Amino acid sequence: MKKILLLATGAMLYLLPQTTTAQTYSAWGTAINQHNNMYDTISASGDSLKFQFANTYATAWGTPKLVVYYEGKFGNNYMQVFNETLTSIGYTNPSSLGYDCSPEDSTVLNPTTTQINTWTANNSIVFTFIPNSGPGVCITSRVRARLVYNYCLSGLPLQYATPLISNSSVCATDAPYALTGTPTGGTFSGIGVTGSSFNPANLISGHYTVFYTATDSQTCTTTGSLNILVRPTPVVNNNTTIYACNGSSVNLTATQGNGFVWFSDAALTNSIAATSTLTIPSLTQTTNYWVAATDINNAFAVNSVTNTNFAIVDENGLAGDDRGGMAVTKTHIYLNGDNNAVRYDLNLTPASGVVLPIRDGMFSDLRNGKIWSLWNTITNASPINSPSQFTANALRGLDSNLNFTSEYVYLSQALDLGNNSQQNGIFAGFGYLGLYSGNTQHWYVIDMDNGSVSDLGYLSNPQFYGSENWSDWGVLESTCAGVYSVIYHANTDANIHRRILPNGAVTTVGTFTDLSDMASLTFNPWNNRWYWHYEGSSSVFGGSAETLGYADAVGTNSVCNANGLSCPKKVTVNVPTNVTFTISTASACVSNNAIPLNGGVPAGGTYSGIGVGTNTAGTVFYPALAGAGTYTITYTYIDVVSGCLDAASKTVTVNLCTGIEELTNVSGINVFPNPNSGNFSYTANSDIKKLTIEITDIQGRMIYTSQENDIISGITKQISLTDVAPGIYLVKMISGADQHVQRISIIR
Repeated sequence: MKKILLLATGAMLYLLPQTTTAQTYSAWGTAINQHNNMYDTISASGDSLKFQFANTYATAWGTPKLVVYYEGKFGNNYMQVFNETLTSIGYTNPSSLGYDCSPEDSTVLNPTTTQINTWTANNSIVFTFIPNSGPGVCITSRVRARLVYNYCLSGLPLQYATPLISNSSVCATDAPYALTGTPTGGTFSGIGVTGSSFNPANLISGHYTVFYTATDSQTCTTTGSLNILVRPTPVVNNNTTIYACNGSSVNLTATQGNGFVWFSDAALTNSIAATSTLTIPSLTQTTNYWVAATDINNAFAVNSVTNTNFAIVDENGLAGDDRGGMAVTKTHIYLNGDNNAVRYDLNLTPASGVVLPIRDGMFSDLRNGKIWSLWNTITNASPINSPSQFTANALRGLDSNLNFTSEYVYLSQALDLGNNSQQNGIFAGFGYLGLYSGNTQHWYVIDMDNGSVSDLGYLSNPQFYGSENWSDWGVLESTCAGVYSVIYHANTDANIHRRILPNGAVTTVGTFTDLSDMASLTFNPWNNRWYWHYEGSSSVFGGSAETLGYADAVGTNSVCNANGLSCPKKVTVNVPTNVTFTISTASACVSNNAIPLNGGVPAGGTYSGIGVGTNTAGTVFYPALAGAGTYTITYTYIDVVSGCLDAASKTVTVNLCTGIEELTNVSGINVFPNPNSGNFSYTANSDIKKLTIEITDIQGRMIYTSQENDIISGITKQISLTDVAPGIYLVKMISGADQHVQRISIIR
């Protein structure tokens, strides 16, 4: 059974074909009969169309390609291609679009390097094309050709450039990996490559190609490549930037996995929770967390399939003729037809049928009911019925309406599934997917948790009944000991069989007398039924045109030990900078000037509280406006990115101050009336030799000043401020070292 642990070091090296950069022959042929133009025109069946390729090199290596392009009324017709000794080297494919005049079609032929080296003795190659049809009704019926191959300036390559890495299945959190190559002295290139290292940091999940170009001892330059898989990580909060306000909690929700473990350290040694949603308590600073998906090992088996309690529905009116392709979820069954895909409820209620897009690569994970499709990230496509060629290097998610989602499982190696003439097999499992490639004739098992591909080995004849699609559909079983088997309808009898993979014993799971041409079947672990499709009718279940049905079945599943973890996802919870506030003094006299308020950090917030106002210096605290007492001044800041609001406060104590009380008691100065209309008086109870009078507004601006001498006790003096605005004003009277400060209110 799988034991894929975090940061697995087992290298899964997937070498791509060697190519060359500096030494490639690539040229269009010139049509000898058309004055060396690029195109030659087809005028009749049996024409001799000659194309010459000049300046060719006789030291070819690799896989040469002769690409023949043609347009016209070919349909099922073709052209035979001859070399310069008039030996046939192949035929063009019939037009894939039938009797089309346009667009241009093409066929790739692969002459051998020995042939190339023989043909280039005269430093040129001439190919002859002979069509078996004339131009027909098309306005244009013409041909052109291109020859491409690798060569060396002297001899053949002694060493092909080959890049190496210690692990080709990596995590984005891994440290850079050293790259080596043979022959030495070459250069590396590709996404993630710096110098002679591959750094997966900040790369999204997927396949990356590293190229290595080197020159051997006889100056032959080649380029080799290898495929590196950056393995997927969980998705947290839909990959949005996460913020938490100072002192508040936040929920972190992980998806794209079947179970999750949260850690407080990058080494994944301190686990803090095993849940999909982690609630973070109040934070006061930006904090990092890490989460990894659990790699769950499951054992699963279909014990029996029966004909009891069955039901059928004819889906021909919705999906059309049979095609092959089936998926089951906790609530629905999906089936492909030639016209559409169709979805029914699990009881096959006819009225529940819904038409959906055809998905020729679909299947479901029987562990959770999630629907997936085989996918190729290079062509950005899934397979279609009768593909000319399809390679799967990923799985892509499908929603309940068979629309593609942004979920991917990237495979540790690409799987060549061939074309429509090579029957494949797609087997839904419990956390696994089984694939049979009719091209390589190998069995493969894909771990749905991490995309790890296991090549189980070779089998030339899987004995599938055979669908009208490019594949058959069945069920994959697994044991905790790592033994896999498939459930399928065989072409040898009417029974449902189990085969131990890759080429083990075949046993019977269900015995029947007639299952028609059943080529798609699956198992539903949520209601213990098996679902299937065949064309027409069977003596067991009945039916008419296109029959979709179910019957009772028995299956078992369990969780194995030795669970591992996926690549971890680093999750940063951003907490905005804490708001702080400092003030120049914690106490003041009521007579003091305004105190500037500029100690709030980050800058740009607002100050509030009793006695807070503004003047030319900005925001200030006025002791006189507040009066005697202790006051709280608050600085509030809203972070524009996160929207978080934070505040800090300071207290200021305002005193009347001792000197003012003594002056009042000794001198007996009295200002009256208060409030007043701007006209008021003052008296002193004792003689004062010299008295300075200063009146300021609440912002500290001087509005009145006067110097009085020889103040006689009991004499009333008047002051007129009729030209000032109503408000609070400070009257300060200074006699030597003593002061008298009094607030007055002018109203009108």
